[in-house]
Amino acid sequence: MAGYADAVIAVLAALQIGRVVIVGWSLGGHVAIEMVPHFPAWPVWF
Repeated sequence: MAGYADAVIAVLAALQIGRVVIVGWSLGGHVAIEMVPHFPAWPVWF
């Protein structure tokens, strides 16, 4: 899963997207969880 998270992070960086809402189901949920340690200020829970 870390490889997918790294790929999403790389795309966000390449596109200079600073803030996103990540929502995932099944595999996407695992990818979203893997992204959390890379962005400690991101987890904003609604």
